[in-house]
Amino acid sequence: KIAQGDVMRSVSVVEKPAGWQRAEPRAGHHRAAEPARNAATETSRGRSSRPLVRPETPPDDTGCPGALGPNVLASRLAGMSDEPLFTPRGADFLPSEHTRGPWDPRHQHGGAVAALVARVVERRAGDEFCVTRLTVELMRPVPLEPLAVDVAVPRPGRRVLGITVSVSAGDLEVEVVRAHAVAVRRADLPTGEGHESFLEPGPKQGVELPFGFNDEDHPAFHRTGMEVRFVDGGADRPGPARAWFRLRRPVVGDEEPSGVQRAAAAADFGNGISWVLPFDRWIFLNPDLTLHLARPPVGEWIGLDALTLPSDQGMAMAESAVFDESGRLGRAVQSLLLQRRDQ
Repeated sequence: KIAQGDVMRSVSVVEKPAGWQRAEPRAGHHRAAEPARNAATETSRGRSSRPLVRPETPPDDTGCPGALGPNVLASRLAGMSDEPLFTPRGADFLPSEHTRGPWDPRHQHGGAVAALVARVVERRAGDEFCVTRLTVELMRPVPLEPLAVDVAVPRPGRRVLGITVSVSAGDLEVEVVRAHAVAVRRADLPTGEGHESFLEPGPKQGVELPFGFNDEDHPAFHRTGMEVRFVDGGADRPGPARAWFRLRRPVVGDEEPSGVQRAAAAADFGNGISWVLPFDRWIFLNPDLTLHLARPPVGEWIGLDALTLPSDQGMAMAESAVFDESGRLGRAVQSLLLQRRDQ
């Protein structure tokens, strides 16, 4: 029998490319500089020669990305547990046990990491831009160890930004996550279009159902990090499912999570709620996650209408229509690696 950690390591063995430069953050509170408007030069590796900037996480964070006001981001979320998913330590992030994933108790859930990456992207993009796409590539299992995060803007522009994030783990800072995002400049352009699709019933009518993992005695993101309410199907049964998700605790420090952070955290649950192969005999982890947003999410709740499409070739995919309480707002897709546990 292959250990689950060994199975996950087979997803990617790509090391962090040599030659990437890291710009250490300045002391004190500041917002990362706006991206330059000229085109980034390319290195021989085909990557931007623009230095990576490690996003700052000062203890008195009052800056605000996205649609939130400057006094909202630093406020304690009412009713949310005190311990965050990640605690800033200098330029690094210390994960709590509430980031733990379902496949191996040593590794983090992809949703927790995706929320952290979304935060970094929003802060780098600034208030004038909205995130419309986020792709998170889980190159290796993300351990419950300090994470270093670097960010670059290989595609600067006045109306569209391309942002790349690299997450490294442990003292050796081995790259475990590479993420790519697209952000577009905000504009007040009423189109007259409404939200024609809704996920019903709403979260108040949903019910909490257990996941099929033997981890009830330990904190884990799918239990103590995220509240999950099913309105159709369930984690205790195979097939398509619809559910509402709400973070139980802040992503970083005492900040209120943004809508994009909430959507990124929830989007990684598509394969977990719509599974078609039993947990005790199969592994169906996702080496990536792509989230497309048509508009910024609003409110605490994110809904998924999820479906898993398996195959007999060791691969599958899960796709989820993404909602908030105002209606449909996007789509999330996960590639899946299938493997029997007895192999």
